[in-house]
Amino acid sequence: MSPTARATLLSSLLLHLGMSAAMDGAPLKLPDDDRLSIESSLGRGVVGAEIDAPVIDEPGRYFPLATTAKSFRIVRGPQVGKPQRYRIFQTPLQSDWAGWRYEAGDDEVGYLQRLGDGSLAISGVEDHRTRAVTRYDPPEPLLPKAIAPGERRRIRMAVNVYSAGDLSEVIHRGVLTVDYHYLGACRLVVPAGRFDAIVVKSTFSGRVGPARLEDTQYRFFAAGIGLLASIESRHVSAFWIYQSDEESAKVLERVGP
Repeated sequence: MSPTARATLLSSLLLHLGMSAAMDGAPLKLPDDDRLSIESSLGRGVVGAEIDAPVIDEPGRYFPLATTAKSFRIVRGPQVGKPQRYRIFQTPLQSDWAGWRYEAGDDEVGYLQRLGDGSLAISGVEDHRTRAVTRYDPPEPLLPKAIAPGERRRIRMAVNVYSAGDLSEVIHRGVLTVDYHYLGACRLVVPAGRFDAIVVKSTFSGRVGPARLEDTQYRFFAAGIGLLASIESRHVSAFWIYQSDEESAKVLERVGP
């Protein structure tokens, strides 16, 4: 075999091996700044070593749409140390939010949607503290179909905000840019146990009504279980008269009522 032929064969072999490793889900290192942010919220020892991360071919494996009850423990924010009830259940077909929804304690209700390609998304959120209902168009990505480890996707969402007592009148409008990043997978240790978890990051920026919003969220999911932990850091400003910074984090304590 000539040197040229050997070089060509070797190059082809190395390319094939590299592609095979990527397809087999070689462990992807969590970016240092993301790991630091996560550990500062969840604490050291919660996030373990990186593991092989799959392509998300079946989003429903990582967030089953089935009647479910869980309990989380708040580990950061104003309610630190307190439990949070978390339920998923189906909404009536005749309602404005036909499909599924989650209830996170007494504060928030999120409306879930399975898109035509199988992706899971959040079409809106109701905040009981402010009595505001927010709708997203297109819906916010929760678990996109066929996203690969390390992949990033960006969308722009139109945002309409209503009073919870009157969904016929928009009180604020805006646009948010969402950068969605599938960071990879890792071992995760929470009060409910040890799990292999996929990790996703969503970054929001834009303006809704008079307010400027910057928001970063991390979510951890396990196959067959769903959400294991979440982190949110939000900054809201309205001109020079209003500034608000909120941080929150929670970890799964148990599955069941």
